[in-house]
Amino acid sequence: MRVLTDQYKFNSNERLTAGVFAAVMLYVFIVAYVPDLAGHMPPLCPAAWFGGYCPGCGLTRACGCLLRLSLLSAVRFNPLVLFVAPYVGYRSLEVVVGIATGRVLVSHWPHWFVMTYQFAFLGVWFVMALIRAATWICPECNSGGFGLPLEP
Repeated sequence: MRVLTDQYKFNSNERLTAGVFAAVMLYVFIVAYVPDLAGHMPPLCPAAWFGGYCPGCGLTRACGCLLRLSLLSAVRFNPLVLFVAPYVGYRSLEVVVGIATGRVLVSHWPHWFVMTYQFAFLGVWFVMALIRAATWICPECNSGGFGLPLEP
């Protein structure tokens, strides 16, 4: 793992990703800090438009809780925030440092670290998907609402 050694290349995919990320962060900021306007905002998740739960449901509210420094509430909304927030934070920092210095923040992460992170994320995502699918199919099987996002 080398720090600030390789040349940084800001390609068109990263520009598009940065634009989408900025729009989503604006949405999360509005939901977290402007409650009067938040009630009029449509949900981000297409599954919510159709009345179901997906493994990502509650992630926007969880990110809003992180912005308010409420880690426990964020995890209660969606445990995937423990994987998504550090990755998004690192990628944001990497892009900012790359633009400012012209260098890549970290050249090569160890393969074992990347694979462990990905498998842990996918494992939690799979468990959440199973719980939410079972709850959607058979609501009485999960009467306590385990693994479902809490209401605001």
